[in-house]
Formats: sequence, structure tokens, C-alpha cells
Amino acid sequence: MLGVVSSVIGAYYYLRIVKIMYFDPAAEMFDGAEKRLAVVAYASLIFVLGFVIFAQPIVALAANAAKSLF
Repeated sequence: MLGVVSSVIGAYYYLRIVKIMYFDPAAEMFDGAEKRLAVVAYASLIFVLGFVIFAQPIVALAANAAKSLF
């Protein structure tokens, strides 16, 4: 019974998105992000990519710190 109710609620939300996309009038155009927001987004991208590339030393330090606790 709970699964049926959950499915109905989920279908409502997904059908609402389809209704908005295809049947409601279009909203105003998006101008894009301002310059400061773009700088923060690019800085975050560089940080995440740097962590992905150089993750092994950080993971090794964390593992050594965890070993010292036991």
C-alpha cells in the first residue's frame, strides 16, 4: 500500500514537470550568471579537479591519521 501511495506522489511530481515544460507559456529568457558567480564556479571547478587528480596524498594522510586513533 505504501508503495502505491509513493508511486502516485512521484508520478504527480514528474507529470507536473512535463506539464510545465510542454503546456505552460514560456518564461522569460535567462541572462546568465554575473561575473563574480562565474569566478566562484570556476574556482570551485579547479579545486574539485585538483582534488580528483591529487587525491592519493590526501587519502594517505587521512589513513595515517585514522590509524593513529586506534
